[in-house]
Amino acid sequence: MIDGGIHYVNLLRQCGGEVAAVYALRPPQTITEMEGEDSVSLLARLRSGAVGVLVNSIGTPGIARTQCSSVSGSEGTLFIDNRGRFLLLRARRGRRFRVFLRDSRGHGAMLREFVAAIRDRRQPATTGEEGRRDLAVVLAAYRSLALGRPVELSAPDPRPGGFT
Repeated sequence: MIDGGIHYVNLLRQCGGEVAAVYALRPPQTITEMEGEDSVSLLARLRSGAVGVLVNSIGTPGIARTQCSSVSGSEGTLFIDNRGRFLLLRARRGRRFRVFLRDSRGHGAMLREFVAAIRDRRQPATTGEEGRRDLAVVLAAYRSLALGRPVELSAPDPRPGGFT
């Protein structure tokens, strides 16, 4: 979760908003020589009332090659491919499907943004504050795994870099 999954936590937060609580579960380890966990499923209650689901696995046999995160609320559900290849919105007003054929993992766009932020002497689009908020969700997921129950997160402080 701390390695690749944190990127999907960021995606979940960008689409659904701040996370209020998480409940994380994991199946038995399948890659025994790996030090960290190879699979985590995360259920998130967002501050808006929506519910987010994130599955991050590199070791579960038989899991679909297309793994996605979703955010569901009163108006619909957004499914986002964890590798950035597509998104699907199912809403009361219909469906929308979008496929991303170029730079499907976003590496080129991330590098261009990083270089532009340095060149323009400004904060990058994803700030350190955003990274800390993503990390807070991941650490809460690890607490949930250890405790075997949902874990509440502190509300982000509106001041730069702060949490209440």
